[in-house]
Amino acid sequence: DQSLVGSVEDLAIFASSVDKRKGLIKTAIVATNDSTFELAELYKSYIRKSSVQFEVFRTIDYANAWLEE
Repeated sequence: DQSLVGSVEDLAIFASSVDKRKGLIKTAIVATNDSTFELAELYKSYIRKSSVQFEVFRTIDYANAWLEE
């Protein structure tokens, strides 16, 4: 769906602009279903060149552990 891809691109642009203003941002997404996980991974691929640290997890425990590192 092209509109979905556009939304992911918009999120990546926004994250990059926030990153430049506020420094390092660490974000964890908990995806409880496959479509959310795939969308979050797509978003992650768009922002990989920025200094935004972004990871996708299946459980909140793993997400919290990564955020506390």
